[in-house]
Amino acid sequence: MQHLCSGFFPSCDELVEHGASVGETPAAVVRKCKYTTAMLSDPSAAILVAFDKARVLEEICNGKGYIDMSTVDADTSVKISEGLDNLCAWKIQVD
Repeated sequence: MQHLCSGFFPSCDELVEHGASVGETPAAVVRKCKYTTAMLSDPSAAILVAFDKARVLEEICNGKGYIDMSTVDADTSVKISEGLDNLCAWKIQVD
């Protein structure tokens, strides 16, 4: 089952027709999923999704995984990784 955040996919109707469900925020998607994959366009989007209110780090916990495949620089990757470390979430880091 796929879960999408409506804030990032304003027109999800076709995907919903194919079985996806929609969460209103990134946190809502994490709440529904064991594994969440992010593929965002730039560092500011990756930071926003990870750290702002109703975002990923608000709901991530033991037993859940966050896979960030966003186009980001090393500093952004480290910042998100440290946020996950502080919450005891697991991560896979590719150098």
